[in-house]
Amino acid sequence: MSDETHTQALKRKYDELQASNTAYKEIYGTLKVAPKADAETLFEQIRGGRDVETLVRRIEEGNLLLQPDMKKKGSFSSPCFRQLLSWKLYLPGLCQNRLPDDIDHSTTLTLPPRPLDAYMSHSKDDMWTQIGWTKAHIRHLIDVIFIWDYLPFSLFCYDHFLHSFYSDSTRFCSSALVCALLALASRIVNEDKDDHKILPSGWIGSRIFFDKATEKLQQSSPKTLPDTQAIGILSLYHLRCGQEIKAQECSDTFVATIAEVCVHEPLMDKDKEQYTTVRDTTYCGAVSLSR
Repeated sequence: MSDETHTQALKRKYDELQASNTAYKEIYGTLKVAPKADAETLFEQIRGGRDVETLVRRIEEGNLLLQPDMKKKGSFSSPCFRQLLSWKLYLPGLCQNRLPDDIDHSTTLTLPPRPLDAYMSHSKDDMWTQIGWTKAHIRHLIDVIFIWDYLPFSLFCYDHFLHSFYSDSTRFCSSALVCALLALASRIVNEDKDDHKILPSGWIGSRIFFDKATEKLQQSSPKTLPDTQAIGILSLYHLRCGQEIKAQECSDTFVATIAEVCVHEPLMDKDKEQYTTVRDTTYCGAVSLSR
């Protein structure tokens, strides 16, 4: 592409984004009607940053579940999570006999009022939020998003994020991104009951996380890739709050910032391909979100 003109490069990028946007729409249509097993498999691929056109092609060929790498288990499963009720059990439409007998069905969307003993198996305090929660607390809350709203995972690669989150690396994680995700997750769980900073259950409301994410972003210049992803997550947060104008403004900032990152942030020699994949996933997600 060394002889490519600027206009040709823009046209090529536009065509790529158009194809990607079409592919995301096709995947969304598939998810609405797919069996649970197929939908979960597709979710795993989206989280891992798999090329969307490839996913669409596999769906059309009917061999999506035949790919060996799609069955791999998460790298960060912890004994503490095996002691927690899975959020997957609360998906609408599941037969009641699939749910444990001791579940209080009136509170299936309510987080526990205080830390569970099971969390202590991952008891290292989280450095990203510095509010005294363990990383297990935060992982449990962020996982709520994956079950109830897959859209945020088109803006970043979840597996790479988790690796940086647990290893305290700033490559694919930042305080702003973690706080933005927690704000969105809290809002999803509590909906209109989330107007207070401290909820009646004793859990911190989403507004505190939103304020922390905003503060971190104001302190960050120039924006890193994970900070840029945080802007996109905050756009979804505004949308959840019914603030469409703010959501659009945030989305426009997201597009402009990721464009700057693509131009100015140098690629790292180590795992260059991995970084490029995450960056391009974020870019395509930003363009789709702004429309």
